[in-house]
Amino acid sequence: MNTAQIQQLEKIGVHYATALARFMDNEALLHRFLFQFPQDPNYSALVCAIQSGNINDAFRAAHTLKGITSMLSMDDLFAVLSEQSERLRTGDLSAAQALQPEVDRLYTLTCQTLQQISQA
Repeated sequence: MNTAQIQQLEKIGVHYATALARFMDNEALLHRFLFQFPQDPNYSALVCAIQSGNINDAFRAAHTLKGITSMLSMDDLFAVLSEQSERLRTGDLSAAQALQPEVDRLYTLTCQTLQQISQA
């Protein structure tokens, strides 16, 4: 990944150097996980569960996404998923639903940026 692409990731809250260190400086492995992120089914599961009011399924999806975003150093998305996951853990569906627009915005931005980088 070149410097411009890394800067694109940094702009959206993805700390490439930290993620790379987690992957023991194995760029190929990190890239595999980064570029597979948009295909992970947990975001869709979260959206459906939040819309239907299913706290248990929403918590499971948010918590899983929180773990993935932590591993990939997607810090901005991780932060909002952490908050949403905690609201769901305590049963506060309305607070979790209120966070969903920010989750959607950051998730979409992350996926669009990854797509742009993969096509370069």
